Amino acid sequence: MTVNSLRVISISNSVLMICNRKLVAVLSACFIILFTSFFNTSGAEVKKGGLEYHEDRFDFSALDAKKLTYEGNLYFNKALSSTGKRMKKDAFEKAMGKYYLVTKADSKNVYAITQIARIHDLKLEDKYAKKYYFMAFNIEPKNPHVNYHFGEFYFKRDKLEKAVIHYLIAYNNGYQRNYNLNCRLAIAYDKLGDLKKAKKYYETALNLNPQQQVIKSRLEKINNTDYENSEYYRNIIRE
Repeated sequence: MTVNSLRVISISNSVLMICNRKLVAVLSACFIILFTSFFNTSGAEVKKGGLEYHEDRFDFSALDAKKLTYEGNLYFNKALSSTGKRMKKDAFEKAMGKYYLVTKADSKNVYAITQIARIHDLKLEDKYAKKYYFMAFNIEPKNPHVNYHFGEFYFKRDKLEKAVIHYLIAYNNGYQRNYNLNCRLAIAYDKLGDLKKAKKYYETALNLNPQQQVIKSRLEKINNTDYENSEYYRNIIRE
């Protein structure tokens, strides 16, 4: 083979490589455009902290908030009862989507906002849970549902003083006969060392559910303790 023939072959290969690169680049660009176009027309994006819907592609005024809330509750309860991680995650995501749409139909729907907060709470996403709890609290500061679950958020994280603040708001705004709330208040005050207040809520809880042996035994222990003259009660609770 002559030198000129080798040069021609080399030049041809170089041209083919350049053409292939250009073709790949063009195909990649087309794929990106199609991929982006698909998701821009899908109507929704899942983001950390909640669902975000494209405002210009959805008529939120036509939403049925009551139906969406009902459906959201079904998925929420399904998630709570599910034992499989995947099933629980999927149910929570579907519930989140329903509640989010409720807030688009009614931006001040504190129930839906609180449910979104609870989902983040149960998923241990503290930052977003607090965000939505505070959002609901700022709309209706005395709402018992909001404050009970906000108190639960702090109670589970052993921030008892903050938990008691929200528990008491719920208690004073319609939840006086809530058995779980009375138990929570009793346990919180018990752990904080205020046995006098703990006894009050233990007794109320026992009146609501007389069969609870754990509460009975705890009350007996408090009654057998001279808590008003104890060092802790005298130096901390009274001062």
